[in-house]
Amino acid sequence: MGLVLAFGLSYGLGLVIIWLARKGKFFLDDKEKSHGVHKEVVPRIGGLGIFLASLLLLRDPLGGKIVLAGVPAFLAGFFEDLISGIAPRVRLTIMTFSAILGVQLLGATVNDLEAFRIPYFLTVPLTLFLMVGVTNAINIIDGLNGLASGFCSIALIVFAVAGHWSGDTDFALVLSRLIFPIMGFFVLNYPRAQMFLGDSGAYFLGFVTVQAGLLLIHRNPEISRFFPLLVLFYPIWEVLFSIFRRRFYKKFHATAADRLHLHTLLYKRTNFSNPMAASLILIGVGILSLFGLALFHRSLPQLIGIGILVFFYHTIYKILVSFQVKTKEGDVVSLDKFRGGKTIGHSRVA
Repeated sequence: MGLVLAFGLSYGLGLVIIWLARKGKFFLDDKEKSHGVHKEVVPRIGGLGIFLASLLLLRDPLGGKIVLAGVPAFLAGFFEDLISGIAPRVRLTIMTFSAILGVQLLGATVNDLEAFRIPYFLTVPLTLFLMVGVTNAINIIDGLNGLASGFCSIALIVFAVAGHWSGDTDFALVLSRLIFPIMGFFVLNYPRAQMFLGDSGAYFLGFVTVQAGLLLIHRNPEISRFFPLLVLFYPIWEVLFSIFRRRFYKKFHATAADRLHLHTLLYKRTNFSNPMAASLILIGVGILSLFGLALFHRSLPQLIGIGILVFFYHTIYKILVSFQVKTKEGDVVSLDKFRGGKTIGHSRVA
């Protein structure tokens, strides 16, 4: 009954938020954003419904701590959704408070990488860096209908199953209670986007998801330390590659927005619809996550899975940035010209 209530509350709040945002003309997404892929104005405050529905977990000792630790991350995104223009450094600082709260309340830190023991004085800084990085990474991939919320749902489901198989039923139940508020939003965002996740939702879900991964290996030390890394590696690699591409190839600032992420290219340079492009990425991520789940006690398969993800990421990326078509006049142009948009990059983008 609690799961149905969480879904219904999230869905119902989402409908109310959509109505209020459109009537009051606030929290509306800017369709002219340079990195956007939607042509219509849509409320960008979907994270509020997820967050409020997740407050039901405050009655649970473990779930309540996860939600409470995520409050600063949610607020960092909420104020950005409300007024826009908050400096990335300020948002990262606020997210760090969530990470600190998570460490204090739950005690999950990165202590070792299998045989390699991490020095004690580095465990907390490394944990904070990882949590803030993944929290922000979920916001980076939030560019197609259902992509970010679908990714976090897959990750939480996989973590819940791993916890259940390891005998950690309390942990698995908490994650299942977190998944249903996300699903209440998901049906309003996929396949047709009636509302967007927004920075508030992306940051909150990012924090909850990475916290779940850290808790899984903290509470179940028999699970490979690389298992959560494999499950979360797609947005992590998107961020790392974006930083490299902006700084060393395009000479842009590392936090500059652009439309050269894999999900954007997959939509703009193919005939796939927005939800279809998101589905293809989620299917690929899901298959690799299941591969890792089948052997979640062993590290070598997790590292192989990470290598496979990086290989396919760059293979697909190279194909997409090189993909051009010829017009009847013989001109070679990017396929996104035929979508009525602007060219999003040259054929030799790295």
